[in-house]
Amino acid sequence: MSGLDVPAGVWPVRLDFETSDPTDDIRVIFSDGRRAYVSAKRKIDRGRPLEETLTGWVGQVPTLGPDDLLVIAGEELVGPVKNLDRALRRHRAGLRMETGDESRALTLLTDRLPSRVRGLILDRARVLHLPGSTGPAPHRDLLAALMDLVVADAQGHRAVSALADFFHRQAGEALGSSAEDWVAALTASGVTVIPDQGGPVAMRLASRRNAVDAYRSRLTAEAGRIDLSLLADDLPPLAVDDLVGGLRIDMEGERTSLPLLRRLRRWRRMLIVGQPGSGKSVAVREIAAHCASHADAPIPIPVSLPRLLKGQPGRLTIDGLVDDAVAGTVPDTDRAPLAAYLKEEIGRGCALVLCDGLDECEARAPWVAQQLEEILTSLHPSCGFVVTTRANAQEAAARLGLPRVELAPPQDLGPTVDSVLVACAEARIPEPDRAAFLATRRAWIEDAKEEHAHLLAVPLLATLLALVCANAPDADLPKGRAALLHRAVEQSVHRWEQERLRGTLAPARPWAPTLTTGMLLDGFVTLGRLLDGEATPPAGRALESLTGMLMDPLRWAMPPAAASEVAEHVLRFWDEHVAVFVVNSAGELTARSKVFTEIATAMWARSCGAEELRDWLHHALAHTDSDGAIALAAGLDPRTTKALLDVGETRREATLMVADLAARGVVTLSDNVMERVLGQLTDGVLGALAGEPALPRGPSKPPKFFPALWDRTRNTGPWPFVEAACLLALPSASRRQRADLVGLSKLDGTAESIAQTLCALTDARTDASPLSRAEINALREVLVLPLPQDPEMVQKGRRRWKMVGGGSLTPGLAQVALGTV
Repeated sequence: MSGLDVPAGVWPVRLDFETSDPTDDIRVIFSDGRRAYVSAKRKIDRGRPLEETLTGWVGQVPTLGPDDLLVIAGEELVGPVKNLDRALRRHRAGLRMETGDESRALTLLTDRLPSRVRGLILDRARVLHLPGSTGPAPHRDLLAALMDLVVADAQGHRAVSALADFFHRQAGEALGSSAEDWVAALTASGVTVIPDQGGPVAMRLASRRNAVDAYRSRLTAEAGRIDLSLLADDLPPLAVDDLVGGLRIDMEGERTSLPLLRRLRRWRRMLIVGQPGSGKSVAVREIAAHCASHADAPIPIPVSLPRLLKGQPGRLTIDGLVDDAVAGTVPDTDRAPLAAYLKEEIGRGCALVLCDGLDECEARAPWVAQQLEEILTSLHPSCGFVVTTRANAQEAAARLGLPRVELAPPQDLGPTVDSVLVACAEARIPEPDRAAFLATRRAWIEDAKEEHAHLLAVPLLATLLALVCANAPDADLPKGRAALLHRAVEQSVHRWEQERLRGTLAPARPWAPTLTTGMLLDGFVTLGRLLDGEATPPAGRALESLTGMLMDPLRWAMPPAAASEVAEHVLRFWDEHVAVFVVNSAGELTARSKVFTEIATAMWARSCGAEELRDWLHHALAHTDSDGAIALAAGLDPRTTKALLDVGETRREATLMVADLAARGVVTLSDNVMERVLGQLTDGVLGALAGEPALPRGPSKPPKFFPALWDRTRNTGPWPFVEAACLLALPSASRRQRADLVGLSKLDGTAESIAQTLCALTDARTDASPLSRAEINALREVLVLPLPQDPEMVQKGRRRWKMVGGGSLTPGLAQVALGTV
């Protein structure tokens, strides 16, 4: 800058007015860190303005840095002061004064300065002569011409006026501002600074400002975004309002979950632990979006640790973290200024570094944690730092010393699930049909909250369940959630294959080139069967089972080394990518839901031999927790129905299951098979009348408390067989056989009336015809049968109570009521 003799390439970056410094008018901070303490006067002579200035300079000496300057600036210089600038320049150059005017000007200072600081002040003193600065300003035309080189649309005069007004207001309020603030002031006044990385400082700052704005906009645009491409190419990403507000954490010692944002604002640093699909990456994305959209929040720096590791760095540095955050968010030309800005904010303690996926670094997770520890110790104490991981890498993460929290299940994913259904309806269903489409699927989801509540507590699986429901035709919905989830399992594999072919899979952790969809599906079956036979097998045993499957000569016949490598990728797919079979913090394989082990067992049943299938059914029938797998297997493969009827020749429960599956529409029976079922049901009636015992049925592991509540052993009388026959959708030719079955069952009058009414309701539904007048009258008689009274607790003693009254509903009456709906 002219008059100050600062080196080339050094420019002002901040101005502060009316400071608390001894020289208090203006403090200028330059780009290299030096400062100039300015005493600003309108008129300067040998009187009071000069005396005050010198007093301030003397007081400023103790705080001067190596290159700091002392400046006196004035509009009018009078007397010897007019020659002071020239005299000081000759003094700094070590030259003798040339004229008496120069000597008298220098004497003005030397006579007034204490000897102890005289030499230092003379070396640092600068004079700025600013003629016409408070009156008419002809020099403004020159300033405007210079500004025209920096601002767009020849708005130089407007830019000069805007900055003059800005600085005047700041001086009046004793405020300060940076070069970034000056560019912002121009922008606010409607003046556009031309961005140019190779231009003057204002143009470079405008370029950086544009890069930062683009970065913030990119992060903010991700707020509340749910990608539905897992199962639906035709659906755009879904936006959920205030998704970040629903993120909660569990902490040791706290009874209830707490809002994540509130705790993060207080702590600024934490380790977030969560299972696959629980929303760790979403949490990082939402925190980044929230901070990016609030100017007073720390600037977020989201980092993908596995992507960072893919570059095989020898060590991790803060520069590397910043480069990862910048990559892909702005054009290449903006990366350097953006990275410089982020590093400055880190240095000021105004940044939040968000490191996602420590567990995905796999075997290198301990090394990555050690590197992050070194980075963490070098950061400004106010700089935020968050790491996310699964529980299986939390031991490595412990060395970071971050407060540990667990990502809590969302309190209510209902609105999100409903938004998925609405998005599907709007994209696929004509407007007149949307209401019916949504009503059917909302009812289906409502039922699922009871049967699969654990799925609806995991964001990934809740979205998956909603998409499965939306993708299914109306006719498939009553067939059971397991059947639809089986379809989702297969579709997730094929979707992965499509993404791999398109090159859209995350490149940070590539998949084994030899991995195929067939291997993944076989791996799903292997893991599910392993979990079905063992509660929580170690992850090592899961890998052994997968390796054995891949080495099997009759299946994939892979060499041991290749099979071992691919086995890790198969486990990773079902553990992380789809998150249905998950390795927990103890290194054990677990199922997110029992329904997935049922699906795996059903898929196995589809491929096993006939004898093996019958043997499995024979043993599984005793356990009610196998019913889902049997039903799904029957829906996937007609061989299961035949095998059940083969077993039904000696195990009545197998026949009853076939009849139930047919009545629910899970399987469709041919006329010949229907006759076989009726024949076995007739045999069941005769066996019951002869006193044949019923097969005990219940959970494979009965609960410790109230096990009788879980007993599903059928009634030993003939009614279970009669009811099953009455609910079968029979062709006209087979109804005589059913009537004979009811006739030989020796039912009492009430039971026989119920049976006849059930037959009439089933036949009317099968034939799509109304009930006859006689059938309607019979139905009315059944519906007025007395219901059992509600039980009540009666006190029999001081500490003794007894349940009295009540009773069970007449068998078959509930089915009649349901049939009339």
